[in-house]
Amino acid sequence: MEATVSATQAAATAGPTAFHVMAKPVGALCNLDCEYCYFLSKEQLYPGRRAHMSKDVHEAWIRQLLQGHGDGEVVVAFQGGEPTLMGLDFFRRTIELEREFARPGQQVLNTLQTNGTLLDDTWGEFLAEHDFLVGISIDGPRELHDAYRVDKGGKPTFERVMRGLDVLRRHRVEWNALTTVHAANAEHGRAVYTFLRDDCGATFTQFIPIVERTAPELLLPVQALVDEHEEFNRSLSAAAAAAGLLPYIGVALEALLRNMLEESEDLHGRTCLAADGQIVIARSNAATELAIIQRAEAVRRMLA
Repeated sequence: MEATVSATQAAATAGPTAFHVMAKPVGALCNLDCEYCYFLSKEQLYPGRRAHMSKDVHEAWIRQLLQGHGDGEVVVAFQGGEPTLMGLDFFRRTIELEREFARPGQQVLNTLQTNGTLLDDTWGEFLAEHDFLVGISIDGPRELHDAYRVDKGGKPTFERVMRGLDVLRRHRVEWNALTTVHAANAEHGRAVYTFLRDDCGATFTQFIPIVERTAPELLLPVQALVDEHEEFNRSLSAAAAAAGLLPYIGVALEALLRNMLEESEDLHGRTCLAADGQIVIARSNAATELAIIQRAEAVRRMLA
């Protein structure tokens, strides 16, 4: 009995095997002004306030994240806005805090999603030394990327992103590509694939469709959407395999569709840590998310 109680107590205090919190240390601040970005407008939520994460919040986040995990891998994830606007000292302090609070048996993996425009050799050396996994946002060849990914002055960013990517490759930083599918590149899927594989040297990429909100009455019936999504996945996989293209992650909609069938209002959410320490559940609604599947036919055509 005593052994049973001890084992139960140990399980109760060990914490979950894993969970994910994505930190946005600069909130919505970004040095770019991508036309499709939904998050830039969030700057207006903090008028007159500096959105950078404070030292106290920074320490509390790392400490609580590690305390809340059991043994095994702990992912420390940074997104934005543009997280490199925090500067390297913030990330150096992150490493110090991880070393201070990580327990034996925990392995910390740092991930960073960036537009790549601020990366230089100092960043490259740091990211390589501490084994960061970096996601870099690039939407394809120059003319496709620059269609929407522009800076605050409306100037193209392709050259700057490619210079940042060169930094990652030169310092052998592990990286993958995050590519949005939008009106400019949706009909050029194979060109985007081969650019990422051959010109960039990507070995893994993610694709996220950019969609507009639409009225519910314009949506297809639920079962038709389920069938279309399954066919989209089959055709995308077949196209990738036939062309010898790189691995990818498409849009995971199974949970969404299950919630649709249950007539759920709030379909899914992602846990984010805002710069001021607030926990935000980034939720999507049916009108937005179902439009993703409506674009399946266009994406399927681009891979034909």
